[in-house]
Amino acid sequence: MGGRALVLDAAGFPASWRIQLHVSSGQKPQYVVITSEGIRVPDNEVAGVWWRRPKDHEIPDAVQDANHRAFCRAESRALFEGWAYSLGRKVINPLEKELAARKKPYQLAVASRLGLALPKTLVTNDPSGVEEMTAAGGNYIYKILTNTPWQFTETRALGSAETKQLSLLRVAPVIFQERIDGGPDIRVTIVDDEVFPVELQASHPEAWLDWRMDLAVEIRPHVLPPQVAQKLVDFERAMGLRYGALDLRLSASGEYVFFEVNPAGQYLFAEIYGAVPISRRLAWALLAGPPEDRAQPGTRSS
Repeated sequence: MGGRALVLDAAGFPASWRIQLHVSSGQKPQYVVITSEGIRVPDNEVAGVWWRRPKDHEIPDAVQDANHRAFCRAESRALFEGWAYSLGRKVINPLEKELAARKKPYQLAVASRLGLALPKTLVTNDPSGVEEMTAAGGNYIYKILTNTPWQFTETRALGSAETKQLSLLRVAPVIFQERIDGGPDIRVTIVDDEVFPVELQASHPEAWLDWRMDLAVEIRPHVLPPQVAQKLVDFERAMGLRYGALDLRLSASGEYVFFEVNPAGQYLFAEIYGAVPISRRLAWALLAGPPEDRAQPGTRSS
């Protein structure tokens, strides 16, 4: 598309590449990124930034004191994120929206307000609330609120063994939800209001609650009803996201039930097996800029 792509490793800042901020009275502030190869990139030449799971900043071993290392890392984060915040909606996703969207309770509240179908849900650290919910009958699952980078943590069924351990909620809250039967699971990737749905049909018995448990899950194209697609776009807009990977399930009654959005979710598996051109759409979004400030692709660098 005529753009130039640069990859910046967050862990390599500040040791390997640099950021300058020039600001003074009466002049427009300007950031300049200087790569490890010496390439200078002022912010007015940046068309877009794909911000995905940046690693923490690595401080050189020459700084040995633990407090000093923590200080250096915090100082680096302040400049690095200050640069990202300054780019606003050129970033996919805008940093403040990305950070807010990672909070699953916030996601669920916004989805509920917009009228998306949701499973009956309780997010709590209060055992009595869970006991009241399960006493009313029905089948439930439980899952975590955040990622566990050291291990894979799947959605699990809430059974009698788990309900006997509800006192553990005092050390960490949990998401409890009504189990939605039926299927298939639906993965919807949205890039600047364009919707790319695929369906996932797991066959492995351990994957009936979480399709990620089936390494041979069948992925194929899916067509969303227009009204459902529009509600998901409205949700993304309300969250302020330019990119999101949304998980839904088609219930036994044919209702699309929303589970969550991952603002940095993977998409390549959906593109390859579901035949949806997400990479090209994302590249165009980076070059063209945010929808409200759209330029012709290829006229600015990415």
